[in-house]
Amino acid sequence: MATIARLSITGLRNLAQVELYPSPGINLVFGPNGAGKTSLLEALYMLGVGKSFRNHQIRPVITDGAQKLTLFAETSEGDSLGVERNPQGSPEIRLNGKPAANLADLSYALPVQLINTDTLNILEGAPQERRRFLDWGVFHVEHGFLQAWKRARLALRQRNALLKQGAPHREIEPWSLSLAQAGNDVEVYRASYMEMLSVQFHALIAGVQGLPTGQDGANSITLDYRCGWNQALGLDVQLKESLDKDRRQGFTSAGPHRADIIFRSAGKELASIYSRGQLKLVVCLLKIAQAKLLFTETGKRGVFLVDDLPAELDASNRGFVCRQLKLLGAQTFMTSIDQEPLYTQLSEQGIGFGSKEGRLFHVKHGIIMPFQPE
Repeated sequence: MATIARLSITGLRNLAQVELYPSPGINLVFGPNGAGKTSLLEALYMLGVGKSFRNHQIRPVITDGAQKLTLFAETSEGDSLGVERNPQGSPEIRLNGKPAANLADLSYALPVQLINTDTLNILEGAPQERRRFLDWGVFHVEHGFLQAWKRARLALRQRNALLKQGAPHREIEPWSLSLAQAGNDVEVYRASYMEMLSVQFHALIAGVQGLPTGQDGANSITLDYRCGWNQALGLDVQLKESLDKDRRQGFTSAGPHRADIIFRSAGKELASIYSRGQLKLVVCLLKIAQAKLLFTETGKRGVFLVDDLPAELDASNRGFVCRQLKLLGAQTFMTSIDQEPLYTQLSEQGIGFGSKEGRLFHVKHGIIMPFQPE
């Protein structure tokens, strides 16, 4: 999919009716807290995912008094996609005027990368946050992954249900076999992707200032992928050996649902030794590395949503991230309370605001207006 050339938003939170013509490059959106900046990113995220990153329930996302919210985008190549949500039903999705089969079709059409405060959970949060980060990338790069993941999820759900019921071994074993087969397929896709992602990530951090370095003076972050079971033993064997324990616990203790990525520097987990600013920089670079890999493998650049980049990042690291986003060439929407300092730093990277390369938008009381730089 090409870049978003026109965006229409109706019935989302405090935003007035929005009709926006963004730049295919960098779009800097600024305005006071509560004005609607993050709501704009939320709308763009929903166009690529079908749901909000701020609420699990859809009712709070819909403007008070409105019956539904409607999102519509046209691309620079003439394609279109739309999402309609109401409080009662599932998302209604249309691609080029035709109903989409599922949310996966929407995600394939518009790969969306989000960087906000919650993104730090990749480093600080539970393993499921890292699996979600990993699987986003695998989903977009390895087209067989989704079916393998669905088979593994079905087998896991059925096996867990039988474990909780105290079902006999003979009823559980077929689902153990199915989980082992699908889990091994998922692991192959994930492991291959992690190798490629590590190359992209380490190429990015090589030139970063302000991160702890090893004895050789190089940034020493390692990405240790763990598949969720003892590979030397094999998932099929481990599921057999753990069956009695799993029946007592009522859940499956090994499998692709237990996968994780351990991020370390000098042998210690990053979350325990890095500052918030350093963690945010690493997360930004992980997301940019994913986007680089997406383009290398598929030719897609996707859309980047960056909420309040200046928070916790010093001027040098903000400049580095801005430079990498420009080099990436993806359509990017960045928010900030003030026009500065991002305007100056992006301009220093050669972004000409008011041109095709970049546009400014000011948000106040839910109204988004183009802003012409002086």
